[in-house]
Amino acid sequence: MAEPLTHLPPYNPQVPPKTGGGSIYGGGKVYTFGGFADEEALSAFECVEVQWDESRGQETWHWSPVMTSGPSPCARFGHSLTLIGRVLYLVGGCTGGHNHKQYGTEGDELNDIWMMNVDDEAPAWTSADLMWPPPFMTDGRYNLGRCHSTIALGTSLLVFGGGPSYALSNDLIRIDTKLLKSDASLTEW
Repeated sequence: MAEPLTHLPPYNPQVPPKTGGGSIYGGGKVYTFGGFADEEALSAFECVEVQWDESRGQETWHWSPVMTSGPSPCARFGHSLTLIGRVLYLVGGCTGGHNHKQYGTEGDELNDIWMMNVDDEAPAWTSADLMWPPPFMTDGRYNLGRCHSTIALGTSLLVFGGGPSYALSNDLIRIDTKLLKSDASLTEW
């Protein structure tokens, strides 16, 4: 009888054990970005590819950093990664080192969106310059900050909840990625 859980090969030993990072699977690869370890936000961007090893008759997992050109998202945790087609979207997060109430809540809430075509030979992150706060947000709550959830629905990102421990949200925000332009304002919500 097959076991439902499988222990995978060790994670990249060059990166410390971490939590709060974003991960997504697509096109035979798992992409992971950021997180925090030792009370510090991280900016490591890596992928793992699954390959079949004919000589051993089993799959192998190969971890590697993703080399990008140009500016990159800052170190963060509590963000989300979502693939729509072959474009990876990184949404929000926080620059602090933890989100535990007993330690207080620190760091900046990040209301940004970064995009990257993962099929590009020399992938580059680009940021969307969002009009923030959006016109419908009148009470000052955080909407794209830390610890939200994001899913793809067609060409839109749906962002639910999140925020620092003292200002959690139940908001559901739809972001039409067709209206996101690199370094240009998102003028419609």
